[in-house]
Amino acid sequence: MTQNFSQPDPARVLVLSEDDTVLRLAESELRVRYSVTTATSADNAIRLLAEQGPFAAVLTDRGASPRGMDSLLPELMGRYPETALMVFDGTITLAHRDVTIH
Repeated sequence: MTQNFSQPDPARVLVLSEDDTVLRLAESELRVRYSVTTATSADNAIRLLAEQGPFAAVLTDRGASPRGMDSLLPELMGRYPETALMVFDGTITLAHRDVTIH
């Protein structure tokens, strides 16, 4: 049996974070060059991938999945091998207005 994978549109990215501020920041920075879709949970991201995918990349906040990256990333790699996966650590300190994305 042969699997046919759709090729992702290089201009579409999915950003996953439970933090609305991180999502807004990522979307405002990325939308200049990419079509950005956001998800607030791993389950929501998996649903969006199934319904709207493929995406060229999934950017996920390291703390976005209660079940942990150890189970989410292998699941995404298995289901969507054509999609690049990037994990970031979003730290926002509003008191100092510092924003770091590692």
